Amino acid sequence: SDPPRPPPVFQVWRLRRFAVDDSLFAILGPDAARPAMEDAFEVTLSDGARMKRCVLSTNSNHLAYHGAIRELGLVRVASFAQHYDETAPSASAPAPGTTVLTRVIPLCPDGS
Repeated sequence: SDPPRPPPVFQVWRLRRFAVDDSLFAILGPDAARPAMEDAFEVTLSDGARMKRCVLSTNSNHLAYHGAIRELGLVRVASFAQHYDETAPSASAPAPGTTVLTRVIPLCPDGS
């Protein structure tokens, strides 16, 4: 069998801090960790061809606070969760949902 592949690498295109209110936790559910400082980070990732807006898990806020995750830096996305707002009115197409980065590994500038 083939050896396991490492998690994919993405470039952080944009990192934006925002205030958290109850509407975020309505989407993420009751098990989502509430950050002590009541803020979170939106992360736009790129694989070189496409971009995807995500939310950094509040358990990983320290990576952004300390600069381990920064704009134009590289990260491996080891795990993520897709959350949907089930209270939103349904349309002809389902809402795209919110991608929460649950485990992100910052990479050194040399790519290690």
